[in-house]
Amino acid sequence: YNNKTKKYDVAKDGQYYIKISTKLYKGAKPQEIIMPVKIDTTKPTVEKYEVREENNDTIVTFDRIRENLNRKTNGKVKSKEELAEIVNVSLTATLGRSIITTFTTLCPVVCLILFGAHEIINFNIALLIELVAGVMSSIFIACQCWYAIEKKNIGKPIKKKWYEEED
Repeated sequence: YNNKTKKYDVAKDGQYYIKISTKLYKGAKPQEIIMPVKIDTTKPTVEKYEVREENNDTIVTFDRIRENLNRKTNGKVKSKEELAEIVNVSLTATLGRSIITTFTTLCPVVCLILFGAHEIINFNIALLIELVAGVMSSIFIACQCWYAIEKKNIGKPIKKKWYEEED
């Protein structure tokens, strides 16, 4: 923000400024905050990487659930407790793999945060946060959502998928 021209200017290094103006009560003098914001491509790059990693963990877990459903019940679950047991067994089976994979990725990210160049520190910190959030969501949220949806279908006849052949 250029105080002389009262306009927002783009700084040479890509630095932008956000001006927030508010009044605390009627008749009060407006309070202004001018915050610097650096616009770069870090966030979209990290999001693209994390969506790939999170989807990979979620697909592996869902595949294990599908295998256990077919192996233990031939696809026909009789109770919510049985479905919950299958989900828990599947999560336990894939939990170690997910944590080891994430830890293996976190090691170089932490090393880059500690010893890397300052130009990429924002990228590495964002990647660290996204990796932890991604493994948490694929383990703790995705399977619970699947369970909440599937427990409503217990006892209902299985519908054929649009791509399955009719008998």
